[in-house]
Amino acid sequence: MADAIGTTAGAILGTSTVTIYAGNSAGVAEGGKTGLTALTTAILFIIALFLSPLFPAVPAAATAPALSLTGLFMMTPVKGLDLSNYTESIPAFPTLIIMPLSYSIATGIMIGMISWLILKLCTGKVKEINIMTTVIGVLFIIKLLVRQPSLSFSKKFIRQDSERIGRNMGPCFLDLNSVQWGFIAVCAMFIGMSKAGVPGVSLLAVPILAFIFGGKQSTGMLVPMLMMADLFGVGYYRRHAQWSYLIKILPWAFVGIGLALWVGGTVNDRQFKTIIAVLVFMCIGLMLFKDRSKGKQVFPDKWWLSASLGVLGGFASMIGNAAGPVFAIYLLARHLPKNNFIGTSAWFFLIVNFSKFPLQLLVWKTISRHTLVIDILNLPVIALGVFLGIKLVKILPEKTFRRFVIMVTALSGLLLLL
Repeated sequence: MADAIGTTAGAILGTSTVTIYAGNSAGVAEGGKTGLTALTTAILFIIALFLSPLFPAVPAAATAPALSLTGLFMMTPVKGLDLSNYTESIPAFPTLIIMPLSYSIATGIMIGMISWLILKLCTGKVKEINIMTTVIGVLFIIKLLVRQPSLSFSKKFIRQDSERIGRNMGPCFLDLNSVQWGFIAVCAMFIGMSKAGVPGVSLLAVPILAFIFGGKQSTGMLVPMLMMADLFGVGYYRRHAQWSYLIKILPWAFVGIGLALWVGGTVNDRQFKTIIAVLVFMCIGLMLFKDRSKGKQVFPDKWWLSASLGVLGGFASMIGNAAGPVFAIYLLARHLPKNNFIGTSAWFFLIVNFSKFPLQLLVWKTISRHTLVIDILNLPVIALGVFLGIKLVKILPEKTFRRFVIMVTALSGLLLLL
């Protein structure tokens, strides 16, 4: 009751509710077990009001150790997580990682709650979701999508960003808000999961990043993430590649990359987003077609199939980093075993993405030191995505999960057309 009243009153007066919780945690850690501890703290705060003009003289170096200890006390509930229950433990990661990345405890809690709801829905544990949790989750989603002025940069920052791109600097990580950092981290996790065998999930990152950064600029943001994730994938499946099939399609893929390089230099960002949206919907169609034709001989093993899919895959990869379903169709025509399928895909995308890097850097100029800092900061998230992907493949119903990915990806593609 005391916490509830203090939290409500603090919020009305403009004090962060988490500050009250953190203060309580620090008091309990020091041995306070009765109301006398809170009363003593209140009296000290009243006295401190008269000394507040002196507090700015206290250097940050003096308060940092106390905040570090408070953070340590706030981490103690982590040891109580049931790590064997992935629907409970996995949402804790985005909660923990997004708080420092976004400089916002509230944003971390929002993303964690949304992740928890999504995992419960995807694993069929709907009965564990009560009405209040659903309402809170929906409100969080509405806040992220509606209450923010925009998930992309403000008009003022877009002008600054255009000037920065002209100087080959790209979007600065210091200008990103908490929501943008949160979505970038989620996209990085999806990319890592896709390299560990969770099919189609990386496609969701394409429209999200395009919506945040703009069409062409998002491709430069995404390529280094894919490169880092490809290293994980090749490291795990490097011995399973079928190089004879790679040699047949790679030259055609480079032709498609060259074609996309020319197209990307002749269209504006609005048209670039439209092309990405079209590629996203095309890939969704290929994913659905592949699922419906499972076990049937519908893909002929002909040279023209390698050529057409190679050009299309290279084009889709350069324009929207969305060549996964296209290359999957090519490999399905070869009837490869699962490990050979994944290993060949891992090497193909490693070669293609590393080939795109100098083109993005020197020709389109969408990669800069600022975008590379953002990508490197998300490397731990990509690694965790790989780990989670290996675990999720074993427990998630693939059919339900793929339906969810397709639905959200289609919605994201529609947003690009608005």
